[in-house]
Amino acid sequence: GILRDEELLQQLISEDRFNKEVLEEEYEVTDDVIEALYRYGKFNYEIGNYQDNIDIMSYYRTLAPESPNAFMALWGKLASELLVLHTTDDVVIALKDVLL
Repeated sequence: GILRDEELLQQLISEDRFNKEVLEEEYEVTDDVIEALYRYGKFNYEIGNYQDNIDIMSYYRTLAPESPNAFMALWGKLASELLVLHTTDDVVIALKDVLL
């Protein structure tokens, strides 16, 4: 798929063509595929693959900003970003403990 082709993905992003309309028209990406992307990101979060989840949820929010899952994707992305931080800041450590 498109997400596995890093060169194509970066080209679409740099040309401002990474959006639902272009992917639907040129790559036959459907709403079901976009919602599967959300589920895939959620799965990555659940297994502790936080770095990949950050990217996946960013892509999902770009493609489905009005989806009922967009808000949860935002929180999942934020939680993943906190969990990949390498810091000794007490606030971040406390948040990590709550998230895990």
